[in-house]
Amino acid sequence: RPRAAGCAASHILASHARQRMAVPPTVDSSVSSATLAALPLAAAALLVAPADRRRRILARQQAPVRRAADPQVVEFETVNAVTELEHQALQLRADIAALEAVQAEQRLQERQKIFANFDADSSGTVDVQELQKGMSELRKERISIREAEHVLKANDASNTGVLEFDEFDIERLEEALQRVREKDRAAEDQVRMFQRMEKEHAEVQKAIDNYLASLPPANEDVGLATRLASVLAYALPMLESFRYVNTVLADGVPTVAAMVSVVAAPFALLKSVPFLHLVFFIGMQLLADKRELPMMLRFSCRQAVLLDCVLGVVTIFLILLGYTLPVPELETAQSITVVACWLVFAYCMVSTSLGIQPEGLPGLSAYASRTMLPTRPANTDSLDDNRMLDDNRMPSQ
Repeated sequence: RPRAAGCAASHILASHARQRMAVPPTVDSSVSSATLAALPLAAAALLVAPADRRRRILARQQAPVRRAADPQVVEFETVNAVTELEHQALQLRADIAALEAVQAEQRLQERQKIFANFDADSSGTVDVQELQKGMSELRKERISIREAEHVLKANDASNTGVLEFDEFDIERLEEALQRVREKDRAAEDQVRMFQRMEKEHAEVQKAIDNYLASLPPANEDVGLATRLASVLAYALPMLESFRYVNTVLADGVPTVAAMVSVVAAPFALLKSVPFLHLVFFIGMQLLADKRELPMMLRFSCRQAVLLDCVLGVVTIFLILLGYTLPVPELETAQSITVVACWLVFAYCMVSTSLGIQPEGLPGLSAYASRTMLPTRPANTDSLDDNRMLDDNRMPSQ
């Protein structure tokens, strides 16, 4: 094959030479020159290609033939690999143990060195002063004697008042110092919180005092005239309650019949004069807002007005019941309403006649007190600060 390739190359060169001789003189000579220059390269390629192919064939022939692995050989190689890994693991553990021993020795030497620096008098122990000085130098900050005492007490397992070498561990000392300082910071935060609360309370008390100082003084007179006027304040709603007295109640209870006969004239006057009830209603509201009047009279007027409003709501409710209930049941409801109203009026009148402000009606008394124009009481020490703040009558600061 190489000889055949060589012959083919020679044949190509000869043929090209004959063609060149047959080219007319008028043709550009540069074309022929380029063709001749390319011919040797083509011939060399023809010669090299068979050689490369031959080398690849020889390589395939000389390659070792792969055979199926022997199970015993595989097992033997696996055991050897496992044994080698175990040996390496043992060696690694031995190296780690040796390294740990070296590190422990280094830590011991470092600990001995630090202990020697703390033990200024070479007594073999570290007392409070030495601990304070040593930790201050080590941490580059001042350690108080109290902090040093707490740290020593936390690490003094033998309760000797000093730290021996076995009890001396700089990491434990640092942790004990950190705990002491965290506890001190917590105590300081609590003190600051209490101081802030006291300051806020003082500011609130000052605001209350300033507010009370701006109010006119309260008239706390509870004389006979004040008591009688306060009792008469409840006459308006009490007259309104007699409209619920029916014949069953009047005929069944002689006392009720006597009361009806007594109030018949005032009740008839109240109903006969146009807008008289409204005049009394507005007049009592105005009296309740006059700060120069006695407090008990003002409170009684305001509470009597509220009771009159409640009776108006009850009247509407009873009218609606009249469309659904039979007459006997409606009369029973009216009788219950009359008795309840008279019990309330009896409490208010008796309490007022004794010089005690009747503040025991749930919800109603508190609302009456809250809607009155404020005055400055004579005894401000007995005032409740929370009540003053919740009264919604203090000006915004």
